[in-house]
Amino acid sequence: MTRCQSTENCRGIGEIMKKAIAVLVCAICVASCGSSDIRTVKTGVLDFNKTLTVGQALDNWKNCKGSEWSEFTSDNGVKVVQFACDEKIEEYMAALRSVLPKGDKSASALPSSDLKTFQFTLNKDGTFQLCNVSDLTKWADGTENEQNQAAVEQLQSAYENKMEYDMSVVDGLQKGNSDSEAAAEMLAVAFEFGKVTG
Repeated sequence: MTRCQSTENCRGIGEIMKKAIAVLVCAICVASCGSSDIRTVKTGVLDFNKTLTVGQALDNWKNCKGSEWSEFTSDNGVKVVQFACDEKIEEYMAALRSVLPKGDKSASALPSSDLKTFQFTLNKDGTFQLCNVSDLTKWADGTENEQNQAAVEQLQSAYENKMEYDMSVVDGLQKGNSDSEAAAEMLAVAFEFGKVTG
């Protein structure tokens, strides 16, 4: 270890160390907190539900097995913050397949993954709004279908912490509930339609 030759050198080294530590702390904070645009959306409150911040609702949504916040600027300069939710569908689809009759072709219409994406645009005055929600459904054979969704209704599901794929439908099927059978058949037809029209 080198000793300082003079008091001035020691102070100079001490000041440099303090600045280096401050820069490191700021870098860690920025990395852990995300960009200021992402932070603006995550800490923001929307008019339709002021009980939670957007971040509280989306980051704690039990519907997501994984999620990611990102940002980009559109070709015309609009700043966009995006939240992507990799939805929990595997257990639901496996359970649904197990109650469908053997050889039922609708089983192949059930998707293998579903990615829901929320996009928020930032305004020049520091405010933001939800501008788009899309759903990218994928099947095991590589087929994909992306559809825009009713934005506020989809966000409402996150604020209410609802699962998109409700296991009660499958539970009802297992118990022979005809309402659940009809719901499952409609669901399978909807998935098949999405696959065909995608």
